[in-house]
Amino acid sequence: MRNFKKWIPPVIFLLLFLIANECLLMALRPLNLFRNDMHNLRTKQYDNVYVGTSHGKAAFHPAVLDEVTGKKNVNMCIGGQWTIDSYYILKEMLRYQKPEKVIYELDPGYWITECSLGPDYATVYEEIEPSLVKLEYFRDKMLDIDFRATLFPWYVYRQGYKNVIANLKLRTSDAYKNYEDTLYSNVESVYGPNGALNLQRTGRPPLDYEFEVWDDEKVNEESVEYFEKIRKLCEEEGMELIVVTTPIPQETLAKYEKEYENAYDFVAKYMEERDISYYNFNEIEIEGFDRSVNSFNDYEGHMYTDMADIFSRKLGEILKSHK
Repeated sequence: MRNFKKWIPPVIFLLLFLIANECLLMALRPLNLFRNDMHNLRTKQYDNVYVGTSHGKAAFHPAVLDEVTGKKNVNMCIGGQWTIDSYYILKEMLRYQKPEKVIYELDPGYWITECSLGPDYATVYEEIEPSLVKLEYFRDKMLDIDFRATLFPWYVYRQGYKNVIANLKLRTSDAYKNYEDTLYSNVESVYGPNGALNLQRTGRPPLDYEFEVWDDEKVNEESVEYFEKIRKLCEEEGMELIVVTTPIPQETLAKYEKEYENAYDFVAKYMEERDISYYNFNEIEIEGFDRSVNSFNDYEGHMYTDMADIFSRKLGEILKSHK
């Protein structure tokens, strides 16, 4: 009895610590549309699943892809999604379903930079439900970051203290509880069914961006490691893996012509050696697609919704040819 009593204070402390952490996380962490994306993956069945970065989020329009392919498509891309995140999205997906195809959107910039601590570091992790998959994910990614963010997950969102009231109000709303898409729409982007993100033309000039100069010697080992895990997972589960690079503005391609040429050559060779279908849409003709920066909301390559429809139609035709 005496031994039992001595454990009561530390157990109570641990419970209070966990409760306080969860409350602070709920108050400080901004709402993210990826919550609805994961809900889609858990509650609906799909034939084609797309993973990748914000380029893919803007470019892949499920409604158009559904129409062209005759299959069900879901867009699971999100800004700040590294190959380790894509891998665990797919691992989590397999707890609920097994699609025919996995389409991985490859932005070369993510292969030569390291994942750094920031507001989007744990976006995918936070939306995965408690499971052995999440525990494995925690071990592989969350334990590697600043110990403050490991012990106090709300730490990366601490600058959002001014939005606490708004966050709590939204998180207790019916729209949040019911996973309504309108919660994530605004004048610049409209979030829709099955992970669609429609970037709107607002009349503002396209944003510039900081370019990461490609160098084969700078290729990030972790990006390659987890892409190989994605490849192996798809092989083991009988899912076809297709890799896509979305168009970027022709002005950006011209400015960094040699760097992009080196990057695309590296990726094409890498995929060919592994017998993976790779489509670089900067080198594929797309009828009706304007390749100038007028089709994008920035020089990095996030395309507006009208161009994304045209692009998705072309991609759908290619996917349909894969039996």
